[in-house]
Amino acid sequence: MELPPFQAAIAAGVATLMTAHVAYPALDPAPGTPATLSGPILTDVLRDELGFQGAVVTDCMNMHAITHNFDTRAAAVRTVLAGCDLVLTHKWDLTHEALVAAARDGHLSDSRLREAAARVRTVKADIFGPDLARPRPLDPQSTREMVGTAAHAAVADRIAAASVTVVDGTLPAPPEKPLIMARRFGPSVEAQLRAALTSIGWAGADVLMLDPTPSDAQTQRAMQRAREAGWATLLHFNQVQSFDPDAVLVSEELVSLVARIADAGIAMSVASLGSPYILSGFQGAVARLCAYSTCDASLRATLRVLAGVAQAEGRLPTLL
Repeated sequence: MELPPFQAAIAAGVATLMTAHVAYPALDPAPGTPATLSGPILTDVLRDELGFQGAVVTDCMNMHAITHNFDTRAAAVRTVLAGCDLVLTHKWDLTHEALVAAARDGHLSDSRLREAAARVRTVKADIFGPDLARPRPLDPQSTREMVGTAAHAAVADRIAAASVTVVDGTLPAPPEKPLIMARRFGPSVEAQLRAALTSIGWAGADVLMLDPTPSDAQTQRAMQRAREAGWATLLHFNQVQSFDPDAVLVSEELVSLVARIADAGIAMSVASLGSPYILSGFQGAVARLCAYSTCDASLRATLRVLAGVAQAEGRLPTLL
């Protein structure tokens, strides 16, 4: 399941790939070894099996999965030995010291270093020319005019619309004033949600923001407004964040609230704006959706599906 996107990127001639600090036991059975530090994944699979010849760069080495499980110096050496050519880190001094020491004592071979340097130079030459001329400084104003254009937004909307997935169940048509509950996820979620509702023209929706672990008072308020609406959905905003494993978890209180609303005979759906795995806890919902992202385009696409003005076109890429 994880390999097709990489196969497609390699076939298209992508010059650089970034690793993930995620363990894949089916590819590397060594316990707790993330792809970033895995020779079987970065060399045996990526290089030998998939045929990638470009440069491999790590994801940031100060992220939770690395810093909480591995020594900084040892991890820097391990990732280069595994097959990475560029080490992304804010601990430059420790990383440099570790790589120099490993090269001097023979743990990191001269051929491996030259191989990595050659790959990086090839990528730079493709971008900046064979002389590696310094790029011209960008003008901030002209750059802003080139990014986030209407054409870019249209592409984002098209991708988001194609990704929204009804995992299971059937979405009932919403009433004139449906209840849309949203899990707080950062200070801007409510503003983002209200702007998205306005953007798609869903003016009659009742919005209720819930804490990740709603209080008894919030739960009672949600039950009351769900009964009044006769239709409710929970937008669960979540995404992987460094140093915050709880960012993709679901509280028992939210699961219980959804179950109580569903048990009351109210049409209750749940949409994950992020990981599909959080949906496994919400068994009582009449429908479960996933949009895989918290971005504005994904939120608008999800709301259009919930409002019944668009069909969900996505397919679930995993099992729940």
